[in-house]
Parts: sequence; structure tokens; C-alpha cells
Amino acid sequence: MFAPKPRDYTIAVNKKVRRLAFRSALTAKFNAGEIIVVDALSLKEGKTKLMAEALKKLNAGSKALVVLPERDENVVRATANLAEACTTYVNTLNVYEILNAGKIILTKAAKEGVEEVYA
Repeated sequence: MFAPKPRDYTIAVNKKVRRLAFRSALTAKFNAGEIIVVDALSLKEGKTKLMAEALKKLNAGSKALVVLPERDENVVRATANLAEACTTYVNTLNVYEILNAGKIILTKAAKEGVEEVYA
């Protein structure tokens, strides 16, 4: 009679609204000058020290988000131990990650992938 009933608290968001939020978040980051586009981001080894130096050269201070077009094991391993950086892929990029990041580092291939999907 008064037993607990499982509830579903999920909220469905329309695809158009999701895309609009994504574009709005990217536009806000672009206008703030927090998007950095590089030709390619590749490391010889998956060493954290190499990735830290690369981020320092790009002036990507705290909370850098590295967006890759596909999995690059060296970059993922090098970024894993950095508290101020994380990696994601074009097909898994979301609004929360964009707004939570301080600087967004995109490769040219990743930029084209984002434009293709969300433009």
C-alpha cells in the first residue's frame, strides 16, 4: 500500500535544444578567447611531462580540455595524470565539459568534426 515506488527523474531534452545549447556554449568560449586550435597534437611517448610542457607552451592554464578526433593513446595516457587537463573525443563532447573547461584545445581534424556535426 505505502511501499516505496521507484521513480524516474530523467528529463527528455529535444535534439534541437541540445544542439542549440552546444552551439551557445562553444560561441561563449570562442568570444571569451578560450578556444585554441592546433594543427596536430601528437606525442612521441605517453609521458605526462611532455603533455605538461605542451600545455604550458599553449598557455592553457587550469582546466584544459583536449578534444581529439579519434583515440590517440599517447595523448590520453599523458593527460591522465594531469589534474588540470582532461581529454575527450568529438563524438562524446558535451555542453557540461565545454562549460567546465577553462581552455579548449582542438586539433584541426577535431574542429572539422565539430563543425560537421553541430554546424
